[in-house]
Amino acid sequence: MGGEESEAMKACLRHPQVSVYLTPAFFYLLTHLLLSGPHGKTYAFKGDYVWTVTDSGLGPLFPVSALWEGLPGNLDAAVYSPRTQRTHFFKGNKVWRYINFKMSPGFPKMLNRIEPNLDAALYWPLNKKVFLFKGSGYWQWDELARTDFSSYPKPIKGLFTGVPDRPSAAVSWRDDRVYFFKGKHYWRLNQQLRVEKGYPRDTAQNWMHCHPQSPDTTPQVGTPLLQ
Repeated sequence: MGGEESEAMKACLRHPQVSVYLTPAFFYLLTHLLLSGPHGKTYAFKGDYVWTVTDSGLGPLFPVSALWEGLPGNLDAAVYSPRTQRTHFFKGNKVWRYINFKMSPGFPKMLNRIEPNLDAALYWPLNKKVFLFKGSGYWQWDELARTDFSSYPKPIKGLFTGVPDRPSAAVSWRDDRVYFFKGKHYWRLNQQLRVEKGYPRDTAQNWMHCHPQSPDTTPQVGTPLLQ
């Protein structure tokens, strides 16, 4: 990672309550984990920190454990289910479950019948199932019924046509479409779970509508997130 992006990250961590200019590489860091969470809010994670994401940009930064007590940083994947109002977080071979930001009794637990170190997770509202991704495979999980995982993992491309292997994040968005992120790009899928024409696109310029800084520009307090 270049010096410009490193300074942008450092500036945000030094000034968690103010806006900094969002570079494409900086937003790439945030898309390592996206959570469309409870109360209609979306969260972006990086390391030990989490931001809220709104239509006007990034909100304040918080330590992950300040919002979800007992939850570690550097998570692998996360998913919120409107069906059960549960949020599941995954890291290594463990899973944490929260309801309204309170950890459920007995958690964290060891992952069972699903491989550790997941890449991404999402809830698909059309079939009300949770999808977990790792490498080129996925698992489909019904939270309210015992799921037979004997035929999993299945190939991602067999269901999500046109998406890359090893996605860094995945999310069902408010426009009833599914989005996958990897590197500096994202893919948008229709309700038939096929990548739409014109994708992948640049995440920073098209998803968040931001533009790169010139090399001699330093992030400053009050500089707008969006252009």
